[in-house]
Amino acid sequence: SRIRISDNQVEDQLNRVRSSLQQTQYRVSEIFLYAPDPETKDQALQASSSIIEQLNQGADFRIAAQRISSAPTSATGGDMGWITIGDLDPVLAQAVEDSAGPGIVGPLAVENGIYILNIASKREPAKLT
Repeated sequence: SRIRISDNQVEDQLNRVRSSLQQTQYRVSEIFLYAPDPETKDQALQASSSIIEQLNQGADFRIAAQRISSAPTSATGGDMGWITIGDLDPVLAQAVEDSAGPGIVGPLAVENGIYILNIASKREPAKLT
C-alpha cells in the first residue's frame, strides 16, 4: 500500500505555510478544564485559580497539562506549537494578543470550559524573498 500525494496537495500545503509565515505566530501551551454546565464551570474556575497559583510558584506547566488537561494536547504537555491568532477561539485569541509577553494567561472561560494558557514566545512575520 502506498500513499499518493498530488502536486496540488503539496502546493496547497506550501500556500498554507507561506500564509502563516506572513502572520505573527505564538508558541502556546494549554490546559483545558472541560466544564459543560454552569455548576462544573464554577468548580473549574476555582480549580484554575489554584492551578495558576501553583504555576506562578514554579510548578511545571507540561506536567500539569499532562495530569489535568482535557485537551488533546495533554499528551504533549499542552504544547500547541507555533500558532496564529486565527487558529484560536476568539476569547483565547484576544487574551494572547493582549498579553504583555511570555507567561501564564487565564483563567479564560469559553462555552464548554476553562483555559489556562502559557505563552512561551512570539515570532513576527517572516520577510519572504
